[in-house]
Amino acid sequence: MEKEIYSKLAPRFEAFRLYEDTTHTVTYMARDITADKIYLIKSPRTASIDSQDIINHYKEINDIISEIDHPNIEHIDEIQNHDGNLFAISLHQEKTSLADQTQAGLTLKDALNIMIQAAHGLSAAHNSKIIHGSLDPNSISTLQNGETVVSNFGAYVLAKGVPPQIQNLQKLQYANYLAPELSDGREPTIASDIYSLGATIYETVTGRAPFSGDNAQTVFVQQREKGILLPTVLNKNLPDDIETLLIKTLQLEPENRYHTAAELASDVTRVRNIIGPEVLIRRVPSNKTPPPDKTHQNPPKKAPMTELSTDLPDDRSDWIECPACHTIMAAVSTKCEKCWHPLSKETLVTTTQAERIQRIYNQKVIIRKILRYVLPITASIAAIYFVSRPEPPPGLNLDPPTTDITAISQPGEWVSFGYDTAGTSYVITDDSKLTGTLKWVAEIGEPISGGAVSYKKKLFVVAADKFLVSLDQETGKTLWRTELPTPSSATPLVANDLVFIGTAGSSVLAFDTQNGEVVWDVPLGEGILRSGVLSNGVLYVAGINGFLFALDANSGEVRWKREMGSGIRGTPAIHEGKLLVATTDRHLFVLDEVTGEITLDYLLPRGAEQSPVIDPQRSIVYIGSNYRTFHAININATNILLEKGINRWWAQLYIWEVVPRGPIQSGAIWNQRLPSKVTTDAAIGGGKVFVGTEQGALYALNDQDGSVIWMFQTDERLNAPITAVNQTIFAGSNDDTLYAVDAQTGTEIWRINTEGNVQGAPSYSNGVLFVTSRDGKVYAIR
Repeated sequence: MEKEIYSKLAPRFEAFRLYEDTTHTVTYMARDITADKIYLIKSPRTASIDSQDIINHYKEINDIISEIDHPNIEHIDEIQNHDGNLFAISLHQEKTSLADQTQAGLTLKDALNIMIQAAHGLSAAHNSKIIHGSLDPNSISTLQNGETVVSNFGAYVLAKGVPPQIQNLQKLQYANYLAPELSDGREPTIASDIYSLGATIYETVTGRAPFSGDNAQTVFVQQREKGILLPTVLNKNLPDDIETLLIKTLQLEPENRYHTAAELASDVTRVRNIIGPEVLIRRVPSNKTPPPDKTHQNPPKKAPMTELSTDLPDDRSDWIECPACHTIMAAVSTKCEKCWHPLSKETLVTTTQAERIQRIYNQKVIIRKILRYVLPITASIAAIYFVSRPEPPPGLNLDPPTTDITAISQPGEWVSFGYDTAGTSYVITDDSKLTGTLKWVAEIGEPISGGAVSYKKKLFVVAADKFLVSLDQETGKTLWRTELPTPSSATPLVANDLVFIGTAGSSVLAFDTQNGEVVWDVPLGEGILRSGVLSNGVLYVAGINGFLFALDANSGEVRWKREMGSGIRGTPAIHEGKLLVATTDRHLFVLDEVTGEITLDYLLPRGAEQSPVIDPQRSIVYIGSNYRTFHAININATNILLEKGINRWWAQLYIWEVVPRGPIQSGAIWNQRLPSKVTTDAAIGGGKVFVGTEQGALYALNDQDGSVIWMFQTDERLNAPITAVNQTIFAGSNDDTLYAVDAQTGTEIWRINTEGNVQGAPSYSNGVLFVTSRDGKVYAIR
């Protein structure tokens, strides 16, 4: 081969020496005498390939790769073709493969950096319609400048040129990393590349591939018949977030994996940014023990120890003991049934000796099982109970609040975010249908992020994040204007002639509706981004750092506060003594309104940045998550003992296909997967749930099962909470437009341009819709 390459490429290249020899290619290192530089020359093994089309396809791939200028793809300088012999020529750079780096030892952050760069390289190739198809630790390398590059594009094409009868049995260095859908001869896809990258990093951080075998067919069989061992079982140092993303990349069904390499890179970046650089990867040696001879592909399944016959004379040596593992078996055996150790006549034993050895062995097995399973399980249960035992409710044994007011919208009013304490954003009136005609436009002068509320023929809005403004509802004239101590983007809440507003500077204030004077100002120690909810004399507000506060509405005194674990971005909701909040670390909490005791902790697939919305008739809450799912949950459900721990292991058993379905949490009714992330608070009414997404789609879902009834597409992302009035749905978009959509059919009725993004919830009062905009205006629409 060396002479053949030399004869084709001389006299430009000289001093050839072998650099890399793989199943389908051979690479030589040579000096370019015209530039005095060292190059690598890779050529496919054409002798083992029975089709010129395969060589042409391989050349097309490398031609495209040579045109891609990306720091995470190994550059090919030129492609030469001499009499059907293809040569890919690249400038030699010192590099270390991921396989070698893993053996030498990596920090977890270094491994994730490599994964991120490899994913970016794959993304660049995918954008050019190139699939790698054979990614493995030897295809990912780190240069001396620290950049990671992906190489060996097109190797899977050369593998197809091998005669079919030996394709699946051929030993491939990348067999352990092939996606399961390739077993039936499908072409590799973006999804299969993502699987291969996930399998490669799985091996890097655990010390073993998720599945392994001598050839692709063996690996495919394991993928169908076995489940993936949790990475944290092999390496307890791994954070749960890494485990989650690895399991997602290794899903059997391609559609359940990351959809793009860029999406995977983004998720890995997020995980990398929250771990310390000092975390080391503890490599675990593979459990695979190769068979002693090539007549078996796998050791026989472990079986119970052979039953010993007591009818034989004690002095007969009809049994043999394995000198390695001390297993007893029939004397006719030549290899140990358990460990494959060769057996000899020197270890023959009598029946009495065999029974004694077996008895001692069985005792040791029982002790090992107790130490391995019973004690850890007992300790785990005790630890789970200790961690998950409920905290004492913060509101026990408190005196009643000094007032019993509740923020209730009277006819012709809209006094709070979401219209009522349940946050339904749905109102039924006898007013005429809105036509989209402007009644008046009030120029506030500063951008408005929150919505307007209506109380006793007055409107209240927060402008430029720092002014509370009162307007005449009929004319739009400014009645008074009060500067807040710190910025706020919340929608005001009005009740009992008081306007309540939380600020980013950690204060909650109450103002007089008549003149805007401060009635009370209470510092809470953390910022308040969204509106509160007022029920039975208590104002509930949520902080950006995860604390939930209960304040006396009359005095502002803090009755109790409770840490919910992470930031809260939505407005709480209340129904029949149940207080609901959702957090950015994936929890929906249902609490007792009076005491703050948690009655249900529901784990969402991703964090929630929206407000929970309650159906008052059915006691069901609707909430979206950042994982593109929308959920319906029974608020009267309660967690069972150890539910979190049980569900975690149940999910793993489901992945291993031991159980037929995934875990079902207490309270779960249905969830609906949408094509993109949910970005709006929902509105409910008329048997439907209305919600918007980041791709500008407005959905009407059946409130019974979550099925999509209709979808209306806008031009930009929907941000503003949805509002429903009679049979019309109102949705504000980032394209500076308010849309009016028929609730029954999903068809557009009218639209109006607001000259600025609509981010606050539209509100309705006495036949007029009030809409705020980032252009600093309030629009009154008839």
